[in-house]
Amino acid sequence: MNKLFLSFIFSVILVLSIIFLIENCWSLVGFIIGLIMFFSLTVFLSSFKNIMGVFVITTITFLFYYFTIKHEYMGAILGSLNGLIIGGGLYYYKTSKAAVIDKKDIRKH
Repeated sequence: MNKLFLSFIFSVILVLSIIFLIENCWSLVGFIIGLIMFFSLTVFLSSFKNIMGVFVITTITFLFYYFTIKHEYMGAILGSLNGLIIGGGLYYYKTSKAAVIDKKDIRKH
């Protein structure tokens, strides 16, 4: 898919979520906390390809959703879903793999 089209879709989802949030009188602070938390989790921890990274992400996700549903912070759930969508898209389409440089390949001056 075209990256421009995907950025348009992501912005439409974000704006519609904010409108839905305002119309249902949900917490904007919870939305922002969920958005920042899951955006950072997706972008920074998704680069780890080991079991521990997946364990940490899964544990934090389930605990977050448990406490937000228990205390009825629906804005935080909506923000976390937006953070996952935006962070996942950013990681998938913008993060490039860099080759590791060997110490022997660097010339000494």
